[in-house]
Amino acid sequence: MSGYLGSAQVLSKLPGNAEILWLHAYRVAFISYNIAKNYFPSDKELVGDSYVCGLMHDMGRILFEGIHPSYLEKVKDICSKKGIDINIFEKLLSGVNHAELGARIAEKWNFPQEIVDVVRYHHTPSAAPEASAVLVKIIFLADIMVHYISQEIDYYQIDKDILAYFKFSSQKQFDEVIEKLKSGYDSITF
Repeated sequence: MSGYLGSAQVLSKLPGNAEILWLHAYRVAFISYNIAKNYFPSDKELVGDSYVCGLMHDMGRILFEGIHPSYLEKVKDICSKKGIDINIFEKLLSGVNHAELGARIAEKWNFPQEIVDVVRYHHTPSAAPEASAVLVKIIFLADIMVHYISQEIDYYQIDKDILAYFKFSSQKQFDEVIEKLKSGYDSITF
């Protein structure tokens, strides 16, 4: 999948506030890689794919931002003020949320099915096809961890099935893993 990193470079040149979105993507990729490396060390393909998929998971959001540079900020502001889930608001406004938009573009660009599935299901891992389920769960957890580190979500908001899948039994245990990842995560600057 490393050939698909060129697509990431193309997407990074879109106008708008893409720098923040790319920093998020790089951090998700970093954490995804570390999750895969620690939980599935013998599956070298999964470990490699986890980085690429972590990087590409929000390509729909990056495209939204490139098309409408101020769109995401306005949506976030409205959602925050009204207590609305941003994915629901995106779907209402555009007929499709960023995950579906990204997946459709990934399909059109002939990306491997694993990337398409991760982009499409990174917010709904229980809906992912069996062939991509593990990779989608890794990206979902990494994305959640990045949001948790940024204090955008609290522990109680994390999907209990995902926590159980990765054998997290308490917030203390989760926080200990976060602290280990955070040192590498904090060193990522672009």
